[in-house]
Amino acid sequence: MAPEEDEALLFLIYQHLKVNGYKKAAKVLEKHVTQLETPEETSNLQDIYTGWMKNEISHDFLRDVAFPLPGACSSHL
Repeated sequence: MAPEEDEALLFLIYQHLKVNGYKKAAKVLEKHVTQLETPEETSNLQDIYTGWMKNEISHDFLRDVAFPLPGACSSHL
């Protein structure tokens, strides 16, 4: 990862910890977060994870159910 991406990820983790009640963990991480202001793009880890899971579920469905490989058994049927 590029340094900017590392910083953005650390900030998202810090923000997630702080918002979800993990104050001590957020305080420890705060020392390593150089950017303590909210970035212009307001994302949070929960939204990113939820979007990723929806994407993964869609890919699994397309791979296993909608377009199975010939002769492949689907675990979803």
